Amino acid sequence: MNGAHINGLSDSAIGEKVAILDAGAQYGKVIDRRVRELCVESDLLPLHTPVVDLLKNGYKALIVSGGPKSVFAADAEKHDPDIFNCGLPVLGICYGLQLINKVFGGTVVKNDVREDGQFTVRVDTKSPLFKGLQAEQNVLLTHGDSIMTVASGFETVATSGNIVAAISNEKKKIYGVQFHPEVDLSENGRAMLRNFLFDVAGCKGDYTISCRQQSCIDEIRSVVRQHKVLMLVSGGVDSTVCAALLHKALSDNQVIAVHIDNGFMRKSESAEVETSLKKLGLKLKVINACHQFYNGTTAVPTDRSDPCAPKRITKMLNMTTNPEDKRKIIGDTFMKGRVVEPLKNFHKDEVRTLGKDLGLPDQLVHRHPFPGPGLAIRIICADEPFMCHGFNNTQLLLRLIVTYAQSSTKPHVHLARIEGSISADERALLTRISSENELVATLLPVQSVGVQVRQVARR
Repeated sequence: MNGAHINGLSDSAIGEKVAILDAGAQYGKVIDRRVRELCVESDLLPLHTPVVDLLKNGYKALIVSGGPKSVFAADAEKHDPDIFNCGLPVLGICYGLQLINKVFGGTVVKNDVREDGQFTVRVDTKSPLFKGLQAEQNVLLTHGDSIMTVASGFETVATSGNIVAAISNEKKKIYGVQFHPEVDLSENGRAMLRNFLFDVAGCKGDYTISCRQQSCIDEIRSVVRQHKVLMLVSGGVDSTVCAALLHKALSDNQVIAVHIDNGFMRKSESAEVETSLKKLGLKLKVINACHQFYNGTTAVPTDRSDPCAPKRITKMLNMTTNPEDKRKIIGDTFMKGRVVEPLKNFHKDEVRTLGKDLGLPDQLVHRHPFPGPGLAIRIICADEPFMCHGFNNTQLLLRLIVTYAQSSTKPHVHLARIEGSISADERALLTRISSENELVATLLPVQSVGVQVRQVARR
């Protein structure tokens, strides 16, 4: 293919797009997904993207995401202030709301107490953002900073108690919400996003799977022409759907589909993939490379933080516990070549929908997304048990939780911790579930990965 690389849709394939300016949000990709679910194309871009680029690329609206920092912090995310004066409709979410308010002269302060969780807010149903909704809305709030003084030209259109939960400037078509409309805990969040995209920004919603499929096919044919394509089918959803897409776009003799059985596939998975593609008319060549992978090794740096560090030879894959070492062994064992990625810009749920449209069976497009190598990397393993300080107490807490109906009838020092962390309704639910079911919980003695959310470490 002369080194050509297919990225999915060309910039001109679909007429209308929304830019999501990412301020480091934990939900950035979720916003992107929700917008696409409403059949509007979206691009996730850095917050500092210059407004000249946004206008040049023809975006119809901007969404400024949440983020972990404070707008008044010295290391706050950089942005082009002209994004709020370029004439495009803007929706700010969480950090985005506070940034809008700060830019237009309002004040944002740090609260003594955070709002974290689902809260009921009161909204102004006359605001275009909340059209068709009830005055009370359950939403997800995750913030420690709040608006103290609303910027000139803006009005408050939602409140959480005494806290400003949303502002708007209808003349400029600029809106901001303190909560997260993109998550399921904001029960009518999709309706709010729909109101912004269609009623405020004027989007049409023509970014459908069927038109994107045809755009991918057109792009493949334009780049591949009369050349042949070597398609490596891992057995996962993405590569299987991609193979079906290539088969639909090109002639039979142009697509050489190869599946390498690396020995880490689920039982009969390779055969299932081969059968499913065969039903579509695509012949899949299966290569048994189990022993090469199982006994594979590679060279890795002795110190990953030092690019000049000497290298060492890893253990064989079947004896390796470090996920990064496993990833390197598997990657280096695979043959290297040029890549065709018509699904690069698709979310996993969009790939599944496309796969069904292409005729792949449900059991294939809805199975676990990590085949072979992905499973090998994600298997949590260690050379010896990892039992840190507090392991036994955590194990005991788990057992008390799953046997709560019985355990709560007897005094125990740890019950207070459990009951202090859940509501009365949650206690009733836990009592019912644990009384109706025989549950067992075990804390694995292995070290895993933590997540940092809004500068608060969670384990």
